[in-house]
Amino acid sequence: MGLLESPTVSRPAPRSEYDLPKEKDVNTKILNGILLYRYHLVGVENYVVRAMLKQFASVFDFMQVLFDEKNPELLRKLSDARLIPSVIMIKEAVDVAVPLNSSTIMEARRGGKSPLSPFGIKAIIDYLVSEIDSRVNNMVNVVAQIIQQAVYDIADAEPKIVAGIIRRVFPKAVADKLKGGIVISDEPPIDRILNIVIGGPKHAEAMQRRYGKVLKKIEAKLTVGLLQGQGIKPIARDIRGVLNKELASGAAMLARTEIQRAAAKAGKELYAHNTDIIKMEIWVATLDYKNPPCLQCARLDGQKFDVGEGPQPVDDTHPGCRCLRAPIVKSWRELGIDIDDAPAGARASVNGAIPGRITFRDWFEDQPDKIKKEILGRGRFDLYKTGKLKFEQFATNKRVLTIKQLKRRYGIK
Repeated sequence: MGLLESPTVSRPAPRSEYDLPKEKDVNTKILNGILLYRYHLVGVENYVVRAMLKQFASVFDFMQVLFDEKNPELLRKLSDARLIPSVIMIKEAVDVAVPLNSSTIMEARRGGKSPLSPFGIKAIIDYLVSEIDSRVNNMVNVVAQIIQQAVYDIADAEPKIVAGIIRRVFPKAVADKLKGGIVISDEPPIDRILNIVIGGPKHAEAMQRRYGKVLKKIEAKLTVGLLQGQGIKPIARDIRGVLNKELASGAAMLARTEIQRAAAKAGKELYAHNTDIIKMEIWVATLDYKNPPCLQCARLDGQKFDVGEGPQPVDDTHPGCRCLRAPIVKSWRELGIDIDDAPAGARASVNGAIPGRITFRDWFEDQPDKIKKEILGRGRFDLYKTGKLKFEQFATNKRVLTIKQLKRRYGIK
């Protein structure tokens, strides 16, 4: 059953009879409501990321203890790994000459310490990697569960929230005169949404794949650091940097991306189940020069598509995409009410209210050159400023074009 059953209206009536809004059209009111909800969704993302980072913080605390020079087990491993002086002098020996160069040996001798043997280095690496793996692997599983739960909650809530926004837009007087009133179909198959999203049962796999790559990088950092005679603290800093950049930041981006993907998939299902009132979808990008959309998303902004057709946020754009496809409901006359629609309302931006149907491209054209350059980058801005290319030519609906691709595509020398 659709969002609205097929309405029948016996006679035309004035707008006042239906309590129709005068200041904003229906689609603008729906869009504003969805944008407000999506801003709230960013807060949900931040909450999820903070919960994840707490898990990483506990691992970093453990790393500090593990790599502490007073760690008795590490001290014993280091002591056992030192080459005896007689072996140091025979640097041509295979087990010394291959992993250790002469400068490393001389540095170690000047410092009063013997370098580490290859077998000793391996023992230290095995110990540290095993300890890191036991703690981080457990944390990875917890993080995957946090993401999975967030994705499930969003996939479940999105259609109900958006359907509620649409429901509230239609004045009660209108709903009462429509046959059957407003009938919501706001529970699309959540299992199908979760199976499509990388999340759901696939989050653990995604996190484990990422972690497997990180563990190999950690092992490489340990190997190079110990062979080069680096201290334990510099090596620990390097490893923490790998964990922070490759795992923590990667997990945060994964969470943000999959929350948005779940919202987009749920919205797509909702619109497809309610085509009796929703006739099209419109692409909506963020109008914010401080954190502007990519040029592909900016080009898509304002484009209209048949329900379920055309590119989809995240799937066809990029990780972390916060664009959305908002519904365009049928006009009053298409719903059987012989009344003109209200004029366009307003759409929020960083500079205040602007006309409801303005696109990012229109907004961009009104900005000063400084902001345009920040958005386009120097190379593209030069092509734009000299009139060689227009804003919409810097990308297609499928990708952003490089400077080289642009010049080849448009014959620019």
